[in-house]
Amino acid sequence: MTRVRRAGFSVATGAHRVAYYLHTGYWGVGNRGPVIRHLCHNHACCNPRHLLVGSRSSNVWDSQMRRLGVDLVAVRMLVERPQQRTRVRAAA
Repeated sequence: MTRVRRAGFSVATGAHRVAYYLHTGYWGVGNRGPVIRHLCHNHACCNPRHLLVGSRSSNVWDSQMRRLGVDLVAVRMLVERPQQRTRVRAAA
């Protein structure tokens, strides 16, 4: 995380967002707006050619297609049916 000044306030943000801003001039809308996605899927990467603006859902979908992160189906099952937690843990 890096700290930048915006509108007189110090704000913590990712270094990749600062790199994208310096390269394109686009900052984004804030925490609820678009995200800066890593096309290389290396979270430490700050190369502006590897960064792309996208939605949170496209970012999650992309990580699922590359088999990164947690399995969303398993998470939904644990949330919706807590009695099955022991079976999921036993299978893992």
